[in-house]
Amino acid sequence: MILIIEDCLDSQTLYQFALSTEKFDVKTVSNGLEALEFLEKHQPPALILMDYHMPQMNGKELAEKIKSNPNWAHIKILVISGITDLKDRARQMKADGFLAKPFELSNLYSEVKKLTELK
Repeated sequence: MILIIEDCLDSQTLYQFALSTEKFDVKTVSNGLEALEFLEKHQPPALILMDYHMPQMNGKELAEKIKSNPNWAHIKILVISGITDLKDRARQMKADGFLAKPFELSNLYSEVKKLTELK
C-alpha cells in the first residue's frame, strides 16, 4: 500500500489516479496529523509519498515522527515538492527519495517502483 499525504486536492487526485492505474493500492490523507491518525489505525504502508509543505505539520516534522517510531521506522518516504533545496531537505529528513516539481509521471512511477521493490 502507498499512503499519499498531499494538501492540494488536484495533486492528490493526480498521484492517486496515476499510481492506481499502475495497480498500486493507494490511500490518501491531506496533512501530517491525518497521516499519523491513519498510521495508528491501519497496517503501515510500504511507501509514503508526501508533500514537503503541508498545513499543521510539514514533511520534515512528520518524517521525524515516523522514523522515530519503531513500528513505522521501516516505511519508505518519497518527498515531492517544488522547493529549490529539496535534495538537501530530503536528506536531512532521512527520506528515501525525492521528486522535484514539476516532474514527468514516468519519474514518479520509476521512483515508486524502485522504493517499493527494495523490501
